[in-house]
Amino acid sequence: MTRSTQLLLTTLGLALAFSSIAATWPRQTPDTNQFPVSAESQSAAAVRTAPVAAGVEPVRGDESVRPVPAVGRQEEPSLIPDELSVQAALQLSTPPPDLPLRPISANCPTPRSLMLHTHYGVERMEALADGIIAANMRTMTYREVLERLSRGECPPSNSIVVSLDDISTAWIDPIFEQMVAAFTDRGLVLVLGVIVGGPADPGAWTYLQGVHDLGIEIASHTLDHPNLPELTRIEIEEQISGSYRVICENLGACPVSLIVPYGSMDYGGRTMQSAWEYSFVVGIAGGLTIVGTPPYYVGRAGPNVHSIDLTMQVLDVAFGS
Repeated sequence: MTRSTQLLLTTLGLALAFSSIAATWPRQTPDTNQFPVSAESQSAAAVRTAPVAAGVEPVRGDESVRPVPAVGRQEEPSLIPDELSVQAALQLSTPPPDLPLRPISANCPTPRSLMLHTHYGVERMEALADGIIAANMRTMTYREVLERLSRGECPPSNSIVVSLDDISTAWIDPIFEQMVAAFTDRGLVLVLGVIVGGPADPGAWTYLQGVHDLGIEIASHTLDHPNLPELTRIEIEEQISGSYRVICENLGACPVSLIVPYGSMDYGGRTMQSAWEYSFVVGIAGGLTIVGTPPYYVGRAGPNVHSIDLTMQVLDVAFGS
């Protein structure tokens, strides 16, 4: 056998060995950590980001979606047995005292949904409230949406869900209180995304109970506001179920909605599977239709920081109103 023939056979042998090893490597998941959405939703979500240059508040700060490593993590077993569907798991949840959780088949447009944080400010919040009233729009909470779904009704076409994120029970920022008051003083409602881990300020739950009694929805924003796709399944379930229990115990009413930190949904669906106690999982991208049975995934859009009118136009474009 000639030397060139030996080299050829050696090269072929190495190539075959490399192929066998490579076949055992974990596959890279698609380059996204967003909850899978339909082509229609993807198109609408793309439209949503188009007005950024005109002054729409970009998705940034605590709501930016960060890339998630797709491989290299050993997955722990789920706390919910794999053979249970989300709908079956719903039957095991602890229902809110005033609104029983049960599978409700739905097919409704998601109402206009606006995502806010403290940097939006009190003055803009007051102008937003006045603009909502002037436009003859109706503020709703996700709990109210669920009540309508339970009666076989969709949210009204003039409805809007405004959510204010990152309130912490460790300390209620006075800016949050003033922003909430801008709505409640005008007879409007909104949803508060509350972080409930760690020691609570003695007055925090008293304040939250008070605004809850005014019709404000107290939603979970997890225990510690982590980027959920970076966690193990058990850690995700601890953040989601743990915050659910804390709110139930301290508020006397269990939350119906989970506002996902950073709007960051994992591609494998672990967040949705772990949110079986809730009726709504609130992210950012997609979620333009309330469809199927709980938990429903719904999206949100950010405001235009320069104009209330442009904010309303952004919501109309994003949610097809």
